[in-house]
Amino acid sequence: RLMIRRSAIFGAVALAGALLAASPAGAGISSPKRISSSDLRIQGLAVGAGGGRTAIVMDGYDPKPNPDTFEVLARLGTATSLGTTQRLARGGYVTGVAVGADGTAIAGWEQTINGKRTWRVAIARPGKSFGSPRTLGDPGVYGGDLAVTPKGRIVAIWRTRTSDHHVRVAIAPPGGGFGVAKTIGVARQDQPTVVSGPDGTVVATWLDTPPAPQPPPAPAPTDRTAEIQATTLASSASVFAAPAALASFTFWGDGGPALSTGPGGVVISWAQPMTAVRRLVRLRPGGTFESPIDLSASQLIAGIGLENKLALGLPSDLTISALWQDAKTKDGESSQLTSSVVKTSTRPATGANAVFSPARTLSTSGWIAGGPEAGALPSRTIAAWSESARTKPSRLRIAIRSNGGWTLASPLKAPDLDSNSVALAAGTRHVAVVWIQHPDAARPGGQAYLATYRPS
Repeated sequence: RLMIRRSAIFGAVALAGALLAASPAGAGISSPKRISSSDLRIQGLAVGAGGGRTAIVMDGYDPKPNPDTFEVLARLGTATSLGTTQRLARGGYVTGVAVGADGTAIAGWEQTINGKRTWRVAIARPGKSFGSPRTLGDPGVYGGDLAVTPKGRIVAIWRTRTSDHHVRVAIAPPGGGFGVAKTIGVARQDQPTVVSGPDGTVVATWLDTPPAPQPPPAPAPTDRTAEIQATTLASSASVFAAPAALASFTFWGDGGPALSTGPGGVVISWAQPMTAVRRLVRLRPGGTFESPIDLSASQLIAGIGLENKLALGLPSDLTISALWQDAKTKDGESSQLTSSVVKTSTRPATGANAVFSPARTLSTSGWIAGGPEAGALPSRTIAAWSESARTKPSRLRIAIRSNGGWTLASPLKAPDLDSNSVALAAGTRHVAVVWIQHPDAARPGGQAYLATYRPS
């Protein structure tokens, strides 16, 4: 469900020791398979999984006839076999894809039509390919976010480009088209995000900030409070509940809240400004939010193009496995990494003494680790990230947590891997991992690859 369009970051020093030895041959993980045409240079990539189905959406260009014209392409298939490539649009950039447990999929992309930036979507019904595109959002809107419930209900969310910055949603019932869009809040900072929980409850969240100070003679504002807003749409409801403020603070700079979902439910997370604390809020059954949970996680160095992101695995036993990138540079400011590791911490199921465990390093000693992605099957958490070194070909690492411990699978060959292009999506029975490899550094874009994990 993640869009990728970023550049690789390389560096080298000795890293901390790996947490576990590699598993034999990476049992349950398929060999990497190229999924894009050799004549295309892929720059955007998104993946979704659900109901035994994998959906991949890409944008790229052919450098020979016209390097300025992008195409939006899709591939749909099962956990073991992808279908043929389907062109969704000539001209456009991927914004995301989501798949429900019934196999319903929806893809989104930005496309300029008649001189205006628009958000386009296409729906694939269970067992079918993507249908005709349609435009969502208001005139000039940029791409938003998408969610599909287990029974195939689709929710699209976006922010208007006008001065009111309204958060808008459109809902499509299973097998049906989108209804009239409705306003559910205000987001004067970042795009809102949305996911579906395993019970069909849809959760949306965003960061709202006050208006900018007006020029004199208007008085300066006395309070510049930002709020994390969240709302839910019950599986039996037709409208979202009124937004609730989960947190407020007077300084912000680490982006808005993030959403994670899995068999264990939905968690909203964000970075507490000016601290190394990540705050997490879990959705209770019934649609209310639990009290915040704090996790002390490393702050990333500012200004080197890394995301201050927390990846979460939420299996059905209600544990929370958190992973993040701990990066350092030589002088604290330059773009050259001296070390970067993936760290992890796990919180057991809710209880009086449930706290996150001490952080441990999961990535391999002697390699520069990219930011991790994570997802969960009912009984395990799966994480993936890139590893690179100056004198060795880059590679992809996959780790599986089950029965209370992590197993680090054998590395997958991925030369020229874009260290920030890894994306992961978990269905009910399989996990799809995609990434981009750049064989020709002189031209942007590369080839897209897929590996699939299925428990044996």
